[in-house]
Formats: sequence, structure tokens, C-alpha cells
Amino acid sequence: PWDIPEQLYDKFTMNGAIAVSRHYVDESLPETRSHYSYGSYHASFQRIESMIAQARRQEVGYYGDTDKYLYEAIQRFSGGSFTGKSVVVMGSLEPWYEAVSLAAGASKVTTLEYNRVSFEHPNIRSFTMAEYNSMQEKPRFDVALSMSSFEHDGLGRYGDQVDPDGDLRAMLRMREILKPQGFLFLAVPVGMDLIKWNAHRKYGKKRLPLLLQGWTIVGQAGMTRELLEESSVDSHIQPVIVLKNEKSTRPVALEELFAG
Repeated sequence: PWDIPEQLYDKFTMNGAIAVSRHYVDESLPETRSHYSYGSYHASFQRIESMIAQARRQEVGYYGDTDKYLYEAIQRFSGGSFTGKSVVVMGSLEPWYEAVSLAAGASKVTTLEYNRVSFEHPNIRSFTMAEYNSMQEKPRFDVALSMSSFEHDGLGRYGDQVDPDGDLRAMLRMREILKPQGFLFLAVPVGMDLIKWNAHRKYGKKRLPLLLQGWTIVGQAGMTRELLEESSVDSHIQPVIVLKNEKSTRPVALEELFAG
């Protein structure tokens, strides 16, 4: 929909606590997707091998500074390596983070995406979310990367169902996709709470604790206290937050992100 459905407005905005601006995007179908330049859902073997070489040199790719934060987070919280780990990438228009994972030593990487992707590499396999959900025995993973993905869930941009809590449900579903004690490397836009309909959400002091609820915070790269106060509608700064799939029942205190 062009606008937040009236009957869902209070739920989307947490009863007015979250500001709303407009940036409409429709990537639900191939013919509408072609109007945008965010990604092609396809990459050849040669292109992916080139990406892997870039990632080994720790060059930035799809999200600029967020890639620097991811390299730092892998170094600090995963010993600089995914060797011996099964990795899943949540949401992917271009296989950049698959390439980063392979460069970090993962032997195989799985992409889970609402839409069909074609990444031509023997060490990357992909499923639509519908395919994954229909599996009798679903694979679970040691490590997950969600890089600028969950802030879109529930906004309908990619043909998903409009749902005020789509992002929170995605995080809850992630607990079943990751193995117990597995690690989630999470990047979402951070600043003062905002819904930029229907492009994405931005997470601040209201919504970010809800997004992280139930996870153990391991650490972060790129986050500052000042960033939580960033009020620009157009800023798109995405730190990387590292979470452990270790159920926590206590409320999230954002100050934990700055511990140590």
C-alpha cells in the first residue's frame, strides 16, 4: 500500500512514539524491481569470485561503512574467521555478504530471501522463505548475517505481508534458524525512531530494545550513544550488533551495547 493502513497506524507508530516520513518502493515483482538499482538478484560465478577476492582484502562493498563494522565485528567476536561454521545470509539482492562469509572461511553459505535469487557459485545455495518454511527438517546455522534486512519486514516492500511487528517476528524466527548459542551479526539503520514508509524503519531508543529482546548482546561495532539521537530523516547509518542465540528474559538495556 502507498500509505500505512489506517487501522494499523497506531501499531506501526507505537501509538505515536515513532515518526513517519515517506519513501515508497515496490520490489515485489521482477517488473517493478527493474525500476530500482538496489540489486539484481543474480550474480555469475566470476563476479562472485571477484567479490570474494575483494572481501579477502577487506574492501567495502554493498553498504560502505557497515562493511567496515562487519569486518571489525568478525575480528573481535569471531576470531576473524568463520572457518568450520555454517553461515546463512538473511535477505540478499547481491551476494556480497555471502562473499564476505566465504572469504572469512565458511565452506558453504545459504541465502534465505523472499524472492528467487540466482547466485552461480558451488558454495552458495539459496532458498525462498516459502521453501525454507515448507521443509520438514529445516537446516540450522552456526552464524547468521542480517545486513539491512529486518528493518524492511512487514512493510510490504518486497511483497511480504504488511505487519506492524514484522521486524520483531523476523527476529523471533531467527532464533529457530540459528543453532542454540549461534551468533547473529545484525545491521539495521540506527537513529531516532522512524518509519520511512515503505522503504525501511530506523531504530532508536523506543524500537531497538524490542528488536533485541530475548537475545544476549555480545557486542557491537560502529554504534555510539550520539547515533541514537540522530534526527536526520535521510541518514542511514548501520552499526553491526552481535547477538547470541541464548535466551534472555530480562528487558534490554541499550547501555549493554557500550559495555566493555
